Amino acid sequence: MAKTNKKIHKPLTEGEDSQGELERRVFHLKTLYDVSREIGSLRDIQEIMKHLLMMVMGTFGAVNGVLLLVDMQRGRMEAGTQRGLDTTAIDLLSQAIESGSFREIEGVTDIQMLGERERVRQRGTPRILDLLSSFQVHVWIPFGVNETLRGGIGLGDKLAGDPYTPADQELLSTLAKQGAVAIENAKLYQEVRQHAEGLEAKVKARTRELEEANRRLEEASHSLEEWNRTLEDKVRQQVKEIERMGRIKRYLSPQIAETVLKDEGDDLFKTHRREVTVVFLDLRGFTNFSDSAEPEEVIEFLRGYHAEMGKLIFQFEGTLEHFSGDGIMVFFNDPIPRKDHTEVAVRMTVEMQARAKELRPGWLKKGYDLDLGVGIAAGYATLGTIGFEGRMDYGAVGNVTNLAARLSSEAKGGQILTNQRTLSKIEDLVEAEPLEELHLKGFHRPVAVFNIVKLKERAGSSRA
Repeated sequence: MAKTNKKIHKPLTEGEDSQGELERRVFHLKTLYDVSREIGSLRDIQEIMKHLLMMVMGTFGAVNGVLLLVDMQRGRMEAGTQRGLDTTAIDLLSQAIESGSFREIEGVTDIQMLGERERVRQRGTPRILDLLSSFQVHVWIPFGVNETLRGGIGLGDKLAGDPYTPADQELLSTLAKQGAVAIENAKLYQEVRQHAEGLEAKVKARTRELEEANRRLEEASHSLEEWNRTLEDKVRQQVKEIERMGRIKRYLSPQIAETVLKDEGDDLFKTHRREVTVVFLDLRGFTNFSDSAEPEEVIEFLRGYHAEMGKLIFQFEGTLEHFSGDGIMVFFNDPIPRKDHTEVAVRMTVEMQARAKELRPGWLKKGYDLDLGVGIAAGYATLGTIGFEGRMDYGAVGNVTNLAARLSSEAKGGQILTNQRTLSKIEDLVEAEPLEELHLKGFHRPVAVFNIVKLKERAGSSRA
């Protein structure tokens, strides 16, 4: 008994990576191999048609389908089967075929034609075309078995609602040809059995034809196996590239990732030292909130909070170092160098505080007494991959990261704290107020701290 292929082919969409293309090719080859194996050994035409239709519908996830085989000389249906249609469908189609209208649809290959009933009617709809359209059959793929037998496979919409693609048409056409070969073999087999007595010479000739047909099927199967082996090698190569792309895209905004991916080497992940601007975000009141709220409520809140902050990180092309609960670390000037990295970082933090101010009334309405504290510092750090095989992260290490983290911890809700060195890089851009010196953990001397109040009017804002 043939099994329906459970995997439903989905067409590629624009922007899908090369692994998806390879997977589609492998799926096509496997489908052809499975169909060839399942129906190649059957000798009853009706059974072949039932199995073929079931496998084709399963492959594409079609809601309904019909498969017809017509004796063109006699003008009648040789065999027919359907799934998901009205029980009278085959009888009605048989009557339409006897009226001669099958010839009008035999050459139809445009998958839109059967769905556009009004347009077709204006040209004068043949009865069989009208019937198929009324049964919600939208795709028609014809095939020929021999000089007198003609057939076709009709399919309705996909369960998933996806359209049929040119790749789908190509695979359908190949499956139809496989079905035609299997039907022809079965027809030959039946003729051999019917004329076996007294027609030994004819039997031998037909047997040779069957053997040759089976040999062709075996060669096709061997070719498919060889193609699969070749594709597996290509897939392995592509997986390595996809893994590299994945490592890059998880750290960077889409704009930067596309630029970095043009570099074929892995120099990006080598350890190096560079001046960066580091930003730490931390929510005031989050500990009390997480201790009193349900875990599901905390997760839902963090998902929305991370999404809002993440949009701004990507907008200003920052490199995301990590999320850790309510804490977020972002740095600028690596892996893509830019001279204005401190200015861009400050603009991002101002936008983040503005967004948090907009969100805070909604938080308070839900009983979340939360506010955003930000620390920002510029200085040299060592950057590169850290972790172990299978779980690598890209990060920055140095006093500058510690300073930004400590400033973030000290910042009150709505504040953006920075040190004197960082402020000197952006003093023409922002208005800042001096605060008392702070004794920060890990730093031997008191740190002069400033709160960035806003961007100066002439500096403007990039907020949309």
